Amino acid sequence: MKLCTKKHIKAGLEMYIKKGIYIKVIAFALFAMLAISCSSQKATSTASKQASTSNKLSALTLVLRDNYGGSISPEIQVIKEPSALKDFFKGVNRTRKPGLAMPKINFEEEMVVIVCTGEQQNNQMPALYAIDEMEDKMILSVQEEAKENGSSSSAYTTPFCMYKMPLTSKELVFQKN
Repeated sequence: MKLCTKKHIKAGLEMYIKKGIYIKVIAFALFAMLAISCSSQKATSTASKQASTSNKLSALTLVLRDNYGGSISPEIQVIKEPSALKDFFKGVNRTRKPGLAMPKINFEEEMVVIVCTGEQQNNQMPALYAIDEMEDKMILSVQEEAKENGSSSSAYTTPFCMYKMPLTSKELVFQKN
């Protein structure tokens, strides 16, 4: 049966090759896939841009969260340029081998907010939530949440979290809960 199948396939391909249809079919299929994939990417990017501009409150995205590397004292950094983000990662990676990779941020459209809770011995990680947005300011809530693993530790940590959000000229107001 295998010999029959191979013979039929070979005969069929030879027929298409002789007529030149085989190459035309492949070329048409590749062109159709290219056209469909390009149009779907365009629709997706347009939809994501509209969603990000329509609702900035939901556009606060967690980029990175870690137990070690934040500052010893509590602080919040709003970063709007790549050099400041690079400086932060130099500090974080000072004692890490290999270090954490710096995330790719488009600073023409986005900015970064980093929340460091300082040195602590409890089982808490910082989190940031958008509460309200007005014409001239945006109110963000800084909270400490229990770590997912739920285990307690006596080690001192310097946790931090990094969020990205759409670039804005509004004043950012932080409330600690």
